[in-house]
Amino acid sequence: MSTVALSTSPRRVLADILPASFLAQVALVIGGAALSGGVGNFFGTALGALILTTVTSGLIIINVAANWDQVAVALLIAAAVLLQQYRNRVRK
Repeated sequence: MSTVALSTSPRRVLADILPASFLAQVALVIGGAALSGGVGNFFGTALGALILTTVTSGLIIINVAANWDQVAVALLIAAAVLLQQYRNRVRK
């Protein structure tokens, strides 16, 4: 699902450098799937794909240099991992 959503978005550099399978994994992580496995759902994955597509499309719309797309993806991954770690600590 996320691969299809991401493949329809207008990306400059991401389409050439990052394969769709990696972008799908990024959407999973942003959507809340645990990196350790076993946790995640369809709606989180769809939300992750929507967020990733919105951010990369937004960078195109505001004419940000193409190499910043990868920086934005890295920051989204880092934020998702930090949020996941915070949620795990709060639950314990």
